[in-house]
Amino acid sequence: DFEFKKAIKGNTEDEIEAKLNNAKSLIFLLNSRDAFLKIYSKQLSSRLLNNTTISNEAEKNMYNLMQAEWGQMTVKKIKSMLQDMEMSKEINADFQKFKEKNRITLPTEMNVTILTQGCWPESETKKSIIPEEVEPCKVAFERFYQHKYPGKILSWTLTLGDSEMIGTSDKRKFVFIVSNVQMSILLLFNKRKEMKYEEIKT
Repeated sequence: DFEFKKAIKGNTEDEIEAKLNNAKSLIFLLNSRDAFLKIYSKQLSSRLLNNTTISNEAEKNMYNLMQAEWGQMTVKKIKSMLQDMEMSKEINADFQKFKEKNRITLPTEMNVTILTQGCWPESETKKSIIPEEVEPCKVAFERFYQHKYPGKILSWTLTLGDSEMIGTSDKRKFVFIVSNVQMSILLLFNKRKEMKYEEIKT
């Protein structure tokens, strides 16, 4: 996980390939392949959804190494995760065109990552309550998505990903980069100065 987040930063393609081959040699000596893939998938999910990976190409190369060693069926979920990220970029670009064509103005910008059900770690795909401030964005995206993919249904989750928020205090402006869950909690305080934990939890 450290290699993909920081260690390969600034390395040449040959240096990255050498590190991946070294990692491959260690991985394929492991006794429990399934245990490794479970941990790797969870860390890959976090890197992709939180945009902390240094090199998407390195992620793809690592997948190719595992596929060559263990076969396509063993790592098909990892392939699907990588494909989801590429497809989501195209979908978000199409959403921008859809808004422009239909003259839709939203209160905030939103990028959506479409996850294939059953291919991402279970903990990352729990349903979430969408804050009312973000609801217009959700409604607009669902309208676009149903037009583009009739019959497909979206299930929303805020477990991973991040948000940029602007707050003011004593006439000073502050910009916060927070997780989507933190964003949901902070928005609650737009209406009330104090809240009990039980109220936030619900």
